[in-house]
Amino acid sequence: MPAGSYCGTEQIVERSGGIVWLRKVETAIQAVQRSSDRTAAELALARLDRELDETLATRAELIRMAKQQAIGVPIARALCTLMAMAVAVMLAPILHAIFFGNHFHAWHAAFWAIAIIGVLIAVY
Repeated sequence: MPAGSYCGTEQIVERSGGIVWLRKVETAIQAVQRSSDRTAAELALARLDRELDETLATRAELIRMAKQQAIGVPIARALCTLMAMAVAVMLAPILHAIFFGNHFHAWHAAFWAIAIIGVLIAVY
């Protein structure tokens, strides 16, 4: 395809099967550009499809892990609450003796009940 110039317009001379025709270089460049743009778009779509598949797989794995962790939370919370209750019940008489001596009044029982319940609520 030799190139030629006519009235300042670059043209390509094409020959095929005994036929000769002229085509503007600009037209040929635009055709190549459209073709390369289409190829780039197709490659980008393939890449985006792969990235979407990877992202969806990662999302599914994160959801699975979160569900596994959520199963153990209520059990751990119940165990911590029971341990705190046991410690509070065992410490109540010792702390009572330290703060109030051997004197026991009805309000002391209310105080310790509120303290133990408060600890349990705070832990839970």
